[in-house]
Amino acid sequence: MRITFGIVVFCFAWCIQPSFAQEVEQSAEEVFWTELVYPQEKGEVQLSLSPWINTTTDPSVGQSPFTLEYGISDAWQLEAEWSGPAYNGSDYESALELGTKYSFLNLFNKGLHVAIGNEFEFAMEGEGVGTEPFAVIAIDLPRLANLHLFSQVKMEFELSEEDNAIQDVDALEEEAAGWSVQFGAILPTEEIYFSAEIGWMQEDKGLQSYVTPGLIFEIIDDFQVGLGIPIGLTSDSDTFRISTFFTYEFELFESN
Repeated sequence: MRITFGIVVFCFAWCIQPSFAQEVEQSAEEVFWTELVYPQEKGEVQLSLSPWINTTTDPSVGQSPFTLEYGISDAWQLEAEWSGPAYNGSDYESALELGTKYSFLNLFNKGLHVAIGNEFEFAMEGEGVGTEPFAVIAIDLPRLANLHLFSQVKMEFELSEEDNAIQDVDALEEEAAGWSVQFGAILPTEEIYFSAEIGWMQEDKGLQSYVTPGLIFEIIDDFQVGLGIPIGLTSDSDTFRISTFFTYEFELFESN
């Protein structure tokens, strides 16, 4: 039902959208849960630090993932993320993620964007390798104050050390570890981006769901800071968290 409603919203927005042939302008660099559709441009590097904390547990827990993204072309990027150990907790483990994303921007000259990608997760505790394929769809709405709508679907599979090669479909189903669905919007203004996300995640801790209002500030050119408050909607979710991120972009090779 949630996915169907999201598809209906995107189809309606696309149908009423006028055609426009213009360069795609990215607003916010990141949000708090969802992988945005925009890739890094060719030769561009983005560094992100995304600390969060949950103070409603005893002891409090949190992490500070660090991400590096690099644009192979204007449509294809590579990324690496290190999720360090939790603070004073054992529910969140350290891991290294390597990923890639390919984007198709401004399809049909109607501000429709699609991206597909995959992330490989290597647990530092030797619990095998995980793979997380995902797809993102987004649309720009210039008639509605340049509102940007987006959605992401991600699947999670675990490959044990004993069976790194999946032999058949039945084995793939047995190794399925979780899934997530996210919907959101970004409303840009001259100095602040307003964001909102709602999502559902099925994983080891059960079905978690959060609604996350957020503010994103462009401190200086190419440097953004975000502050969000994820609010839990299910019994398996944290009551609330405090999430932040800091992103900085630069060109690795300056063009002459």
